[in-house]
Amino acid sequence: MLKRTIFLLLILFSSPFTVFSKDIDLDSAYKKYHEILLEGLNSPEVTIKVEAIKILSELNDKSLIPEIKKFLKDKSDLVKIEAAKSLFKYKDKAGTAVLSEILKSRVKVSFDDTPVKRARAMAKNMICAKAALALGESSDPSVIPLLNEVSKEKDGQIKDSAITALIKLGDKTRLKVIISGLDNDEMSVRVKACQILGDLKEEKAKSKLMEFLKYWDKGVRQAAVIALGKFGDSQDGEAIRALLLDKEEDVRAGAAEALGYIGDAKYVPQLKSMLEDKNGFVRLYSAESLYKMGDLSGESFMTSVLRMDDADARLKSVQLFSAYGNVTNIEFLDDAFLTEKNELVRLNMACAIVKIIERERKIK
Repeated sequence: MLKRTIFLLLILFSSPFTVFSKDIDLDSAYKKYHEILLEGLNSPEVTIKVEAIKILSELNDKSLIPEIKKFLKDKSDLVKIEAAKSLFKYKDKAGTAVLSEILKSRVKVSFDDTPVKRARAMAKNMICAKAALALGESSDPSVIPLLNEVSKEKDGQIKDSAITALIKLGDKTRLKVIISGLDNDEMSVRVKACQILGDLKEEKAKSKLMEFLKYWDKGVRQAAVIALGKFGDSQDGEAIRALLLDKEEDVRAGAAEALGYIGDAKYVPQLKSMLEDKNGFVRLYSAESLYKMGDLSGESFMTSVLRMDDADARLKSVQLFSAYGNVTNIEFLDDAFLTEKNELVRLNMACAIVKIIERERKIK
């Protein structure tokens, strides 16, 4: 049975740090928090159920496949979509038909409809767009005809998702539609195009993304710098680094995130300096990028975030511990779990502890 004494430094903004020490039985902790993740599958809240399915699929436990398959019959389409995506990770295509049916249920949105009817149609189509995007992860060529049909329709969100899915399945015939979005008059369309093309690492878009680093709209600048970072090309590092000084905090956060994708350790000093930024999310993304480069300078700040009022910040911090943390972080996560009231954050705390212990076991 794995047992060790864990020491953790908790550093708060204006308080001197305190040292905690207690025995942590890693086997018992794993069992406790893994059970909490399983309990999340029975939550009446769709958001929690979806998150539980997503997290459990990341543990690569094939024994969970039968349990996940049950959710293909859930009353919530969002739950069905997440279950199908999770099964795809196990090379199981059982969710393909379910996603196809959701996509086929899309509705036409008309400006002649009442505001309520139009809002419902748009909400429905947002879910259909998620289903279309998920089909891109299926590795199933049988869905290509349906995606091709949808990719030619007018609804932007569904069309873009269908085209992205087709590209992931190897069909780039409609790629130019996404690239043309970079020149659209609507800033939201440009932002979405940047996001998609960055995820796809589409070289044809790279020069335009570089231009957008100096664009007047902050949303476009942020989307472009993150997209450019996802190419992982160190030659773009200096152009990205320059945006650490942008006047807009969202753009600075995007630049910090992008440098993590570049992964060049020469930017560690600049990222360390960003840990002093006035915006918490700039600091969190800087801490994440430092983690990726093997530097733990941001860990004390991440720990302090778990005591903040901002649930989104707490969630981001917990997710970083989940991805990069080690056993020295377990005690504070365990302690924070006891007082955390946000169910989504609690679930991710359980995930972080489970993943940290799994990493420790692999080391052993």
